[in-house]
Amino acid sequence: MSFSKILGQNKALNFLQILLKSERIPPALIFNGPEGVGKFLTAKEFAKALNCIKSGKEDESLFADEQKKPQTEKELTKPCDSCISCEQIEKRAHPDVRIVDSVFQGLLLQDEINKQKNIKIESIREITKYVYARPMLSARKIFIVQDAGNLTMESQNAMLKILEEPPADTIFILICACKNLLLPTILSRCHVIEFKPLPASIVTDILSVNSIPLNEAIMYGEISDGSVKKALDIKNLMEKISGFDPMDPAYAFKISAGLPKELYLAREEAGTFLDILIARSHARWKINSSNNHKNLLTKLMTFKKYLKQNVSPGLILESALIEASETGISIGVGDKNV
Repeated sequence: MSFSKILGQNKALNFLQILLKSERIPPALIFNGPEGVGKFLTAKEFAKALNCIKSGKEDESLFADEQKKPQTEKELTKPCDSCISCEQIEKRAHPDVRIVDSVFQGLLLQDEINKQKNIKIESIREITKYVYARPMLSARKIFIVQDAGNLTMESQNAMLKILEEPPADTIFILICACKNLLLPTILSRCHVIEFKPLPASIVTDILSVNSIPLNEAIMYGEISDGSVKKALDIKNLMEKISGFDPMDPAYAFKISAGLPKELYLAREEAGTFLDILIARSHARWKINSSNNHKNLLTKLMTFKKYLKQNVSPGLILESALIEASETGISIGVGDKNV
């Protein structure tokens, strides 16, 4: 993996390359943008580039004892992917690069990984143990906080204390889908780098490279809102309901009954189903701009708003599926209108 494998984020990558060339790295960065557009991959590659042994930047580390010869600009800004530092970062085994996410917290709390929706104070306390220690292998300690918008208020306050006086050899990368979920005082101490939705063609290319048939990759890419994660979520949902018959009178009920029990997961899944219906309704409306399709789009957008309120996701989804079916739109893979 290298920066060249990260597609559709040229502006963000160009800025990071400038930082690497200047060697003036802000102590805290926010990678802000939709899920599934390459923020985490970029953070990981940036960490590799910062601590790559072949870049000549490891001389300040605890075990470094050899002065490296000057490197070219290309070498300074491109991780080699073959040194021990790059390999350990890729394997999540680097002692100076820690990734705070559901896996990290689940292992820390000895709890189920899929239950780690929020980043709790225990996770921040755990990384604080390493923030003020000297790097063990590389020149810098790097902490990548995945889904930083899910930091609890207590966790954000603990993070703020670190960011107020960060050690000189420490860099934080906070990955967010919505930076405004963070405290203004945290935002003011971070340099924000924006990531944009990917073009549908790039999402399609990424999916097809990962063994998804081209016709399906095109369909998922066109209704993904520029997010590889969302495209894969759609693919998984399509597979989940592939055995249901749209002609079955209980079709809508069966799909809505299969939503996850956890409310936030049920809302997410129902929201993805609604996005599929909205995309297909819009595609049908472009072909036939009748009032029926226009009215359906309006209703579906209203259902999306209801999801954010105290209304049952199952009831919303069932109602949406029934409304769509009356206009001749289904949610299965067989619908070729997108």
